[in-house]
Amino acid sequence: MDTRSISSVVREKLGHPVLDADGHTIEYLPALVDYFRAEGIEIDLDEVSRFSAPYPRPVDAAPPRTGVPTLRQANAWYRQSEEERHRKRTVRPAFWGVPTRNPADLASVCFPKLHYERLDEFGLDAAIVYPTAALGYLHLPDAELSRAACRAVNAYHRDVYAGYADRLIPVAAIPMSTPDDAIADLDHAVATLGFKAAVIPSYVTRSEHGHAGSWLDVYGLDSSYDYDPFWARCVELGVSPATHSPFIGIGARRSPSNFMYNRVGHFAASGEALAKALFLGGVTRRFPGLRVAFLEGGVGLGLSLYCELVSHWSKRNIGSIDQYDPANLDPDVFAGLAAAWGPPPVRQAVQASRLGPAGHPLGYYEQDRAHRDDFSALGITQVEQVRDLFVPNFYFGCEADDPMTIGAFTNPAVPLGARLNTMFSSDIGHWDVPDVTAVLEELWEPLEHGWLSTDDVCDLAFANAARFYLESNPHFFEGTVLESEVMVLAPGQVPNATSRAQR
Repeated sequence: MDTRSISSVVREKLGHPVLDADGHTIEYLPALVDYFRAEGIEIDLDEVSRFSAPYPRPVDAAPPRTGVPTLRQANAWYRQSEEERHRKRTVRPAFWGVPTRNPADLASVCFPKLHYERLDEFGLDAAIVYPTAALGYLHLPDAELSRAACRAVNAYHRDVYAGYADRLIPVAAIPMSTPDDAIADLDHAVATLGFKAAVIPSYVTRSEHGHAGSWLDVYGLDSSYDYDPFWARCVELGVSPATHSPFIGIGARRSPSNFMYNRVGHFAASGEALAKALFLGGVTRRFPGLRVAFLEGGVGLGLSLYCELVSHWSKRNIGSIDQYDPANLDPDVFAGLAAAWGPPPVRQAVQASRLGPAGHPLGYYEQDRAHRDDFSALGITQVEQVRDLFVPNFYFGCEADDPMTIGAFTNPAVPLGARLNTMFSSDIGHWDVPDVTAVLEELWEPLEHGWLSTDDVCDLAFANAARFYLESNPHFFEGTVLESEVMVLAPGQVPNATSRAQR
């Protein structure tokens, strides 16, 4: 009898490495207490649990107070009556978020030694391992507390992953409240703690003096700060930042009764907000070597965003936007057409010489013509440049069961033959992976049905994720089990991103 796991069998069939671009660890909270205290956060075990509430403050919430947030909104929901939840629109929080039927599966994502020992059973050669609690710490409203909490978790992961770096690569959490602080924390994570990979929040919630309410700062466009020095530092250090932020509790995702309503699409929404800002803000033009990954939202967000940007630029670029100028319309000619073809109420208005505002039938309005080019930061003149400033810089984490992934490879309608960068992500340790030993089975299915080619699956399961790191840091995989495997993908031998997009 073959006692191998489904995933190990699939890995053998694939015949190439599998790099998990979004594995997870779940921090063992009792062990974090000493790390928090080392960063000056006096906290007990009960507070650590409540401190880990998973959502950022909603954008219309009251300004934050300093100090350790104890009972935050996720806990408040449980203390309120159903009537109070609806009256206050208290967001239904996540619940029962990890598989518990098999204790070994949960222990595997809590304890690196067990994770390491079971990688072959999972069908994985290596994994990039993201934090769980720290994804919430990135969004704590107190900036200094956020930085201290993330430093504590980073130090914890540095220690617990020591000795397993040839197959498990932990990720440092870098808050982004200001570019100077972000640079300092990135330098500390890389130079002092030895991290090679980093996760940043997709946005910072700001409540600035004189501003009505709160708003989301997405760094690349309309930011309170110039984040270019941070992007430059990422390039200098060879770090490809990933983003992995919740969007529950923001916008329409405010259901007080249904977690799924709040959850569906929220990672994609936060990823789209950042990708759109980096692109329209000209960040990818100024930093062509910058690589950014958007995780857990799938490539569907990238396909939709890319297609819309190509379409919108084609119709509203600086050479085309003037065709919509209200001043182009001749009121007299339009009035004649209205008198001849308009319904009775329109003809009556024309006969009574009732004109629109400023004498314009459609309400001509003043416009600042100096700001009519929404694409000015891109500095482009051809639609192909939209592709060239989008495709190479952005990578999208795709879970094995996401049917949208196939469209990134096979959809002939994607403009300009673009092929977006997809990366296989297991997301093990979370509720959407009930059996960690079967995650590769769903990766094999599109190959078995002929929906993807073997080269497609190799790109998805290995090559794209490897390139994401190699294109920033050619030495990223040195000392790992993939060191020899990535030699053919090393910078200088990788087809340039534009040619990959066109192939």
